[in-house]
Amino acid sequence: MAAKGLLKTSPVIKPIFAADPCRSALDSLNRAATMHGMVLGETKSSLTELRRGVVEHCVLALLARREGYAFDLVRVLSERALVTSEGTIYPLLARLRREGLATTTWQESEAGPPRRYYRITGDGRRALDSFVGEWATFRDAVDALLEDDQDGVMR
Repeated sequence: MAAKGLLKTSPVIKPIFAADPCRSALDSLNRAATMHGMVLGETKSSLTELRRGVVEHCVLALLARREGYAFDLVRVLSERALVTSEGTIYPLLARLRREGLATTTWQESEAGPPRRYYRITGDGRRALDSFVGEWATFRDAVDALLEDDQDGVMR
């Protein structure tokens, strides 16, 4: 057990068994494990991660326009391919409430039981405003890298 810990590398501390013939094999395995989820061409996974990173702010943007209930939010986000099911939105809405970014009220519905409507809070508005500025910078940087560069120079 102790020897296993000695094989771990650190930028400051070198392992005692640096000349161990298994070292390069272990290094290769560690690099492979690190790179496992970073495979080119897996766009579905990449899109899933991008969606996961921005959907919270998309919900805040919708709530900044007007209050809404979960099913309504899912419908709008689904139309734009930002969520695929209601199951992803309910935990997010609960977290937004817990963090004080959204508040709720119950309202009677003509089509069934009362509905919980969500409304953005002041903190939610500030979080959204901050994200909008960061998103513009991020988006512009990615777009600049993805654009077809005519002279072939990497910038």
